[in-house]
Amino acid sequence: MKKVLTMLLALTLLLAVFVPAASAAGDYAGKTVLLYTGNLRGDIDVYARIAAVKAEYEAKDANVVLVDAGNYMQGSACANATRGKAVTDLMTMVGYDVAAMGKYDFVYGDATTGYIYHGNYYKYYTQAELVNGAEELTYRQNAPWASEAVMATRPEITPASFYAVSSNLTVSVENSGYYSFDPYFVVPVTDLNVGVVAITDPTTADFLQDGFLDGYTFTEEAPEKPYGSDIVVALVNGGTACEADIVIDATAGTPIVGAYVIDNETKAITEEEIKLDLVDPTIAAAVEAVKAEAVTVIGKSEVTLDGSDRSNWNGETNLGDLTADALKWYAENKFEGFAKDVPVIAIQNGGNCDNYLYDGEITDVDLLRALPFSPMGVGILYLTGEQLLEAVEASTQSENCPAWAQVSGMEYTVDAYKEFKAGAEYGDYYEAETVNRVTITSVGGEEFSKEATYAVIADNFLMNGNDTYYVFKNVKEAEGAKYLNNGNGVKTRDIVAMYIKEVLGGTVGGTYAEPQGRITVVTEEPELPFVNPYTDVAETAWYYDAVKYTYQNGLMDGTSKDKFEPETQMTRAMLVTVLYRAEGKPEASEFENPFQDVDDNWYTDAICWAAEKDIVNGVAPDKFAPNEPVTREQMVTILHRYATGKGTAGDGKADLSSFPDAKQVSSYAQDAMAWAVAGNIIQGSKVGGEDYLLPADTATRAQIATVLMRFLEA
Repeated sequence: MKKVLTMLLALTLLLAVFVPAASAAGDYAGKTVLLYTGNLRGDIDVYARIAAVKAEYEAKDANVVLVDAGNYMQGSACANATRGKAVTDLMTMVGYDVAAMGKYDFVYGDATTGYIYHGNYYKYYTQAELVNGAEELTYRQNAPWASEAVMATRPEITPASFYAVSSNLTVSVENSGYYSFDPYFVVPVTDLNVGVVAITDPTTADFLQDGFLDGYTFTEEAPEKPYGSDIVVALVNGGTACEADIVIDATAGTPIVGAYVIDNETKAITEEEIKLDLVDPTIAAAVEAVKAEAVTVIGKSEVTLDGSDRSNWNGETNLGDLTADALKWYAENKFEGFAKDVPVIAIQNGGNCDNYLYDGEITDVDLLRALPFSPMGVGILYLTGEQLLEAVEASTQSENCPAWAQVSGMEYTVDAYKEFKAGAEYGDYYEAETVNRVTITSVGGEEFSKEATYAVIADNFLMNGNDTYYVFKNVKEAEGAKYLNNGNGVKTRDIVAMYIKEVLGGTVGGTYAEPQGRITVVTEEPELPFVNPYTDVAETAWYYDAVKYTYQNGLMDGTSKDKFEPETQMTRAMLVTVLYRAEGKPEASEFENPFQDVDDNWYTDAICWAAEKDIVNGVAPDKFAPNEPVTREQMVTILHRYATGKGTAGDGKADLSSFPDAKQVSSYAQDAMAWAVAGNIIQGSKVGGEDYLLPADTATRAQIATVLMRFLEA
């Protein structure tokens, strides 16, 4: 039946072939027609029609230059099944001259047109090989470690007829074999040279696979006019616009087809509408052959599903949600022998969410690329809440952990700022000594309980204890009756295919546009509500916020458990100790003590550190006077030296002449006081309605707390 339909369609296409009118000959003599396409995304039917338009113009004596603005290699089953090879073959048959590298043409990981699955790297061609050609290659089809490796042959291919251009990307020597593009290309036609540049910024696409553009540099500078060109054509597919005689902008992402007519003598340019109602029979037959060989379409996606490692190994993704939802649905509706007597949770390790599913048609090849590591079937395991909690804790034990639990039927929070408490080594990972980072907030919308029993469905790869899932293995081996196995016939990606067809009606829609909020990752320790421990610090006091700041940041202690003594004078030792704490208490055992009056005391390390860093000089060469009250000018001098040593002081200096007591500032403190006033660290004190610096006055603990808050938050 399929062959009959194909023959009927081919016959229909033959009847639709355009035959140019005899009177049309010569209409385009002395002219060049720039035909263009862009964002076809695997819509290969266009090629037979654009070939017919090209032939029509050539029959009218036009020179034809055919270009594509990018995004041609993937997007449909016909393109995806061969990872772009069928498309480049058709473009060669049509006779394209130049193709821009669109951002979607960069998204195949490692610049290969397929996915490196269990050693099958050489089954596919790199994009450079698709353009430049490749030799025949015999490769090991199965994984290199397989006991019975099957050898296969990748056929030789000839170079494409077109040049791949990307004018704003430079490539390292190491990666030059992955992609093949020129900075520009000049197409010579009779009496006219058409220079083509292409502007693409693949880095703007957040779905690019981790690290595969390493070694490539994008520049926002517009390219220079190609040497020797009469007309410059810019193919823009994201990135910086540039000056050109013709700009074909495919940034919007919708398919574009059109033509410009250039007078070879005057260089005048006219845009011309074209019709795609005719087909070239040879190209049409080739298109049908590609369709016949294409893999089955599972469905389509209206969104891009995130397959990057950095996302799936550190948090929730929409691909993880889709996969886990499919597993949970399978357990509740398809899994034979499951009693459905307890709440169901699905867990998918982030390491198997390994590549993107892009918007467009989804094939089994796409699912293999997105979910490659599903060599086994799935199983259901009964766990207590406590066992489940430990399993999730271990799965999120570090940054970039491929075991990360993508889930359905459960919500949990990871306090990533907390340290994972590692127990015994477990392969490349560790068992969890305690549950320290993870909190399960709900299961099936109900409150989580450590004592409850839950049914977990996951790939048998996890059930056998791989990655960090030692809990699954231990429970499975110790309590075999609590484990159900559906065998190896139905794999995770098969279940996802069923789910897309049977539940989503064949379309992954807006529900999966973003992660659905099942996993919360807290990266910074939340600030706890301030409970004022001091009975002598009222909330209405002008220094309340400063005391709160120094207390919460561990900078100043009270004079007792419940007393701050805000009006008590601050000593020199106290101030230096506060800065020492702000710096994280550096190891001071190797610092010399230059002061005879600094003995072994609570402030010794701080003073030795400050002397070593030239923050303090002492009141005399061998005397620090730790218990003397610090004056306001001493305070700002110490702070200025501290900031200067850290490189944060800046050059700001205020004019002190407006203060009546400016001349009372000691010479050593003049610059520091001017700096403190400029930085609003010192604001002056009112005396008789005027602002005074009061450099020799001592500073109270409340004043010091306020100055420190202004200084450290500046």
